[in-house]
Amino acid sequence: MKSTLSNLKSTPKVSVIIPTYNSAQYIAEAIESVLNQTYKNIEIIVVDDGSTDHTKEKLKYFINNKQILYLYQQNRGASSARNVGIQKARSKYIGFLDADDKFQPQMIEYCLRELINNNNDLVSVDIYLTYLSGEKEINREIQSYDWIEREPQELFLKFLEVGAIGGPHKALFKKDVFDKVGLFDTSLPVYEDLDMWIRIAIHGFKWSHIRQPLVTYYKGIQGSLFTKNPELNQDCRLKVLRRYRREAIRKCPAIKNVFAKQLWDFGRSYALNYNSYGKSAMCFLDSIVTKPSLSRIFSSTNNFLKTIIQRYSS
Repeated sequence: MKSTLSNLKSTPKVSVIIPTYNSAQYIAEAIESVLNQTYKNIEIIVVDDGSTDHTKEKLKYFINNKQILYLYQQNRGASSARNVGIQKARSKYIGFLDADDKFQPQMIEYCLRELINNNNDLVSVDIYLTYLSGEKEINREIQSYDWIEREPQELFLKFLEVGAIGGPHKALFKKDVFDKVGLFDTSLPVYEDLDMWIRIAIHGFKWSHIRQPLVTYYKGIQGSLFTKNPELNQDCRLKVLRRYRREAIRKCPAIKNVFAKQLWDFGRSYALNYNSYGKSAMCFLDSIVTKPSLSRIFSSTNNFLKTIIQRYSS
């Protein structure tokens, strides 16, 4: 896609919100990737979520040169930091970038073109998924999200079935999207992004997608909640599933089968992976109530018992 600055109907300010927690090693490169955008009318809001490393020292150059707005808060999580940024943003358009990722130079330009010229509410993009081992890049691939190009209500059901597209750094939004659906749910340490994507889909916003990788996402950086506490990840995923289950079944009764299988799989995982037998029992019961299936119960129970026997006999 060639440069489209001359094709923009207007050149409004765009706010890019960067939440950070102990990311001193990476934060400068993230900021530079925003400063190096082909579209220049951007304000950068860095929300420091209680970092205990030398993050602020790394940011002094940008602060002193008035290239960023730096905000500090006690550690409350990424959702809270993003929410503070949204509330402080002075523009009609908002983007997000994690402190350890980067925008490609045309990210804001191309997304803003789609938003303004086609009167969209948000636009998402593909990403470069980059794998790290230590500080070394060992592989890079394009991760496509073109499967989200569907009607909002269908997308809502798809998100519940397979999950969404990860963090909000893959999109540019009109600010009033958050005025209508609310801010990020601070009760969810993870999967707060899935919850937000679902709310956006339910609302029926006009959403387009650019089939081009415009964000570099790094996988393998230490410190992610997804690597520290996998049971918490599952707790939050289950909470989101249950939150929207009734609405989804009302729209599409056949999705009961999907929910029942997901709940059953969660139950097995709680028991086998985390020894959380109370949570496991609740998921099994919830699955049976949602959509009884004797074949699933007998087959899964048989496999479950075999696994338990093998584990304790070895």
